[in-house]
Amino acid sequence: GFLRTVAEQVADRQNQGVLDAYVDCARRIAADMQVPICDVYAKWKHLYASGVDVTRLLANRINHPTPEMNGLFAQSLFDMLFFS
Repeated sequence: GFLRTVAEQVADRQNQGVLDAYVDCARRIAADMQVPICDVYAKWKHLYASGVDVTRLLANRINHPTPEMNGLFAQSLFDMLFFS
């Protein structure tokens, strides 16, 4: 169905490095402008590299984090804002 097609297209773009390119560009712009960022994508990539099935951390298996992952993202933002 439709959602399966969307999921496959999102996965293809992810696997082709499209999202990595977007995030790398955003990181460069932030660095050039001396703007701090909360880089949860780096944490996400680390989880994946550590063997975690990150698809299972998506509530819809496409692009919305589970409540636990939202918690990680919120904690990351809190840490960046108050402890960096």
